[in-house]
Amino acid sequence: METATHRGPSVIDLDTLHKSKDRVPELFFRGCGVPENLLTYLHAGAGIAFDSCFISFTEADDAFSRRLYSDLQVAGVCCWRWKEDARWGATLMREVDDAVRRYDKLIVICSAESLKAEGVMREIERALQREHRENREVLFPIRIDDAVFSWKHALQADVVRKHIGDFRDWRNPAAYNQAMDRLIQSLRSARVTREAQSQNLPETSPNDGMHPPAQKPGGG
Repeated sequence: METATHRGPSVIDLDTLHKSKDRVPELFFRGCGVPENLLTYLHAGAGIAFDSCFISFTEADDAFSRRLYSDLQVAGVCCWRWKEDARWGATLMREVDDAVRRYDKLIVICSAESLKAEGVMREIERALQREHRENREVLFPIRIDDAVFSWKHALQADVVRKHIGDFRDWRNPAAYNQAMDRLIQSLRSARVTREAQSQNLPETSPNDGMHPPAQKPGGG
């Protein structure tokens, strides 16, 4: 269903949405035009196995960001990227701030270019404020180069204290898929993990071990 081509508008009633739980791929619902806030509500009510994610990036890293966004959705992770999900006509900064508040994790793509971007800095600051306010992990840095370790900024210490995900070799399909496996496992919802441990159940992934397909750089 996630590969369906939507040639025209589709209609999905509320009963179908309620009964679908997590059995219908989110990509299918998005293709049908289901609003983002309703998808977020459905994920909250269906016991989704992954934390939802906001993807913070700069234009120089658009190709990697777009690929990451697509593959996370295929894996069943609810995520937000402004180019696809910000409402047309809305104030972009307000849309971004609202998404940073609503999503469980902020995945920041750390690179030499992104660490110069004011928008990325603002998003990191918002994530750190949520960590302090909610007393839980929100900021989730990944890197595509080593710039974060020589970054001269007041926020550097807050970022590098995290175990930063390594996507430096993302153009290599095997290395990319291995890094995606680590990322997807790390995004497993803490609540679902606790429930599995309390029942002595294996923490299996909804995609039954299937990995997102390797794509060429720049692929969505």
